Amino acid sequence: RPLKQGVDGPLVSNVPHFTSVHLTRRDRFVILASDGLWDVLEDDEAVRLASEVSKNASAYGSRSSVSSTEARKLIPQAVADALLKRATELGSADNITVLVVWLEWES
Repeated sequence: RPLKQGVDGPLVSNVPHFTSVHLTRRDRFVILASDGLWDVLEDDEAVRLASEVSKNASAYGSRSSVSSTEARKLIPQAVADALLKRATELGSADNITVLVVWLEWES
């Protein structure tokens, strides 16, 4: 049977959800993700998880042979992986895409 049979309206929306915010030095990262993440994870929970993972990754860098510069490069991927894992654990039924942009402010 045709995929669209019995469905009113489009199956996929081409209208993005976006917002504009002014970033400050207090902001450490930006999480860009598909609705597969946001359908199951609230903003504040994603930020909390990202903060926890970044602290743990920073601590790992200080305890290992990995330089602090190299450890910092690994943090965005570690955060994205943790968010993806959490969304999967919460049963997200949609595709999940997560990109974490780490912000480093000039002194």
